[in-house]
Amino acid sequence: MLAMLVPVLGVVAVGAWVVALVAAIGLWRRVPAGHRLRGLFDPAWLQFDTLPELAGPELSGYSKRYVWALVVFFVTVAALVAVMVVIVVSGQNSVV
Repeated sequence: MLAMLVPVLGVVAVGAWVVALVAAIGLWRRVPAGHRLRGLFDPAWLQFDTLPELAGPELSGYSKRYVWALVVFFVTVAALVAVMVVIVVSGQNSVV
């Protein structure tokens, strides 16, 4: 029964990662050309306070989407690991 949860969590994790990637590309495209390298590293270190200084407040939607997609991704990966541990432990106990 828990084994059916693994592909669902995998799809959610991949989907969240794709949403985060699209949001990061949207953030990067809206940063002025002279600051793109700096703007590229700011989301990677979760320093979103410097991005509105570079491109204006219209980046708040992209940054919120990026942060929430990362949160969903990491929570889903943690849940996936927990489900896999439960599957392995319950499988080992049923053999004995």
